[in-house]
Amino acid sequence: MSRDAVIIDLRRDAPPPPASFVRAHGGGHGDLWIRVDLADPSNPAVEAMPRPVAPRPEPESARPLEIGADEPLPLALQRVCLRQFDEALAGLRDRSTPDDGVHRTRAALRRIRAVLRLVRSSIGEEAYRGENAVLRDTARALRDVRVSAALVETAEAVAHRAIDESMAGELVAALRGDHAALWAGIGSGGQFITDLTTTTAWARARFASWPTHPGVRPEAAHRRPIPDRFASIGDGLRACYRGGRQALRAATGDPVPEAMQAWRRHVRYLRHQMEVVHLAWPEMIGGIVDSLTGLAALLGDDRDLGDLAWYVSTDPTLVTHDASRHALILELERRRFHLRRRAFEVGHNVYLESSAAFVRRIEGYWRGWRRVLYVAGPRP
Repeated sequence: MSRDAVIIDLRRDAPPPPASFVRAHGGGHGDLWIRVDLADPSNPAVEAMPRPVAPRPEPESARPLEIGADEPLPLALQRVCLRQFDEALAGLRDRSTPDDGVHRTRAALRRIRAVLRLVRSSIGEEAYRGENAVLRDTARALRDVRVSAALVETAEAVAHRAIDESMAGELVAALRGDHAALWAGIGSGGQFITDLTTTTAWARARFASWPTHPGVRPEAAHRRPIPDRFASIGDGLRACYRGGRQALRAATGDPVPEAMQAWRRHVRYLRHQMEVVHLAWPEMIGGIVDSLTGLAALLGDDRDLGDLAWYVSTDPTLVTHDASRHALILELERRRFHLRRRAFEVGHNVYLESSAAFVRRIEGYWRGWRRVLYVAGPRP
């Protein structure tokens, strides 16, 4: 029997995905699980919707956290986390493009935190809370720089479409000046960055020494090895998916910035967690990852537009002409309306299942994937 036949036979026992997902995936478009064909530029619904306001840099790998079938789970998770630590440190040491470096660092730390959430029940609450707090505070220290850079990018993309070119130029120049002043205050290569680099390097060292085999005695009592089985990540996956469903419900009922940001946070964590199990069924799980990636982009653009609207409305010196200021805020809110409409459409499809059904489905893919390895042997 060929390896492909083994894969097919084993996966017949896996729980089927939602019918709506299969239909969307069968269309072959990037925006999966969406009832409107967003890949068709002639679709009137697409023409009425604004595109994301600024391009977002892609990570080094489209699936930076994926693990192989022949890797023991604890070793694989340690490997991908150490790689992300290296990415975070490289971003902090980036002197030529510090804004890109900050973005790389925050994204890498977020991926590591997603893995921590995935194995939270396996490593224990004490270990999780300690390591998560270090990574959270490091990323939070860079938040103002990232928000300031996003304000400039958003203003450059949107302002000239709503107000006079000269006023748009003045707005962008003012925001650039504020951004430069922020960097001058903390120093792109000063003690602030040095301290964050040291903290991140120490965290990497702790992850590198984490016990990966059951027989190895941990240096600290709260640092437990991760068992090599799906149950080690199942609880974390269930909690993240359930949290996303609850956050979607809250945001749908009252889409205030705090609720939208909470939902976005769960979406991004789930996206990274699905990257871990991506190879269990690349065609199916890859579609989930792509849907979550698109959803996170929609929510991120909504956040950036909302931040700019808030700054412009609270600081009249940024756009001194009242009518122009109101016109810009109106354009920003119009774009946010369309982005949110699309986000809720995608979100209700992504979170269609119950958390228990979702995890059972992913576990079915996982078990079939690992069984294929056992039957067919490692790939050459």
